Amino acid sequence: MHYPTRHPLPTLEDRIVAHLSLSPATRSQLCEALETSRTNLGRALTTLLDEGSVVPVRSNAPGRGRPTQLLTLNASAAHAVGLLVTRTSCAAVMLSRSGTVLAAAHIVSPVSPTLLECLEQTCKALSASATSQGIDVRLSGGVGGCVVSDFRLVGGARGLAGELGHITVAGNDALCGCGKRGCVETLASVPALCERAGARDLRELRAAVHADDERALAALEGAARAIGYVLGSAALLINPKAIIVAGETVDTFPQIKEDIAAHMRAELLPVMEWDIDVVTSSLGPLRAAQGCAYIAAHPSGEDADRERAPHRGGATASPGVGVRAGGERS
Repeated sequence: MHYPTRHPLPTLEDRIVAHLSLSPATRSQLCEALETSRTNLGRALTTLLDEGSVVPVRSNAPGRGRPTQLLTLNASAAHAVGLLVTRTSCAAVMLSRSGTVLAAAHIVSPVSPTLLECLEQTCKALSASATSQGIDVRLSGGVGGCVVSDFRLVGGARGLAGELGHITVAGNDALCGCGKRGCVETLASVPALCERAGARDLRELRAAVHADDERALAALEGAARAIGYVLGSAALLINPKAIIVAGETVDTFPQIKEDIAAHMRAELLPVMEWDIDVVTSSLGPLRAAQGCAYIAAHPSGEDADRERAPHRGGATASPGVGVRAGGERS
């Protein structure tokens, strides 16, 4: 399961959308401008018309015979939805076929106790935003991942690649929500950090760290050590060029990046040159959700084939979820 992270070559549908974004056009004008046949144009337009991204309008130009039919972009049609769901926030973005953000929702500290309820809450907020703007949404499923190889986002056989939060850390016996014991999530997630530091939330944890509270400092150091250990193990397996650390903890404590990097490098073979950059993300939750939507809207190879197959399997939830529009109406 692979997803592109670079712009793929534009399809005929993409080229039609780009042309219509400048002005409406007839089929003949599109054939001439895009240098394609009526047959190829017809196939591509069928897709765009069926999903509602393009709509026909009649020209008012005087003349005899049938009125000329103009085609134009439907500004109220959503093509893809990106969702970013974490324990402490949820973000959702709706994109048009041309990549324009039509609606967005960002929920901080969701009250829903489970992932599915949090997801439902986010979808309701996005739906309300879309409805208030008259946006037409049709949804079908797709899944994202978090390992990038050769500029392609790799999800693995079942979309589970990159489940680093459930790698076991030696010496840790805490029970994880997944049913295992010792997962790095029990040391480095925001709820675990706050519980270990005796803080109610990140705001209290930050105040305790700035006050040099020993319990809070120990919790933060334990999280950095656990994350560094896991990233070091991952680096030994895939030898990445760069590792991006992101999330509320990194945003609240930027200095943790260096601690994570130091612990990661301690796990690497000292006799070899690794040259791995550990950097922080420059995108916020809504931008990350927008990226999920872009990936969902541009399936590659096997993913496109899977979408065209008559049987569709169930989707697997992951921290970054891409949902592609154009299927059954929700």
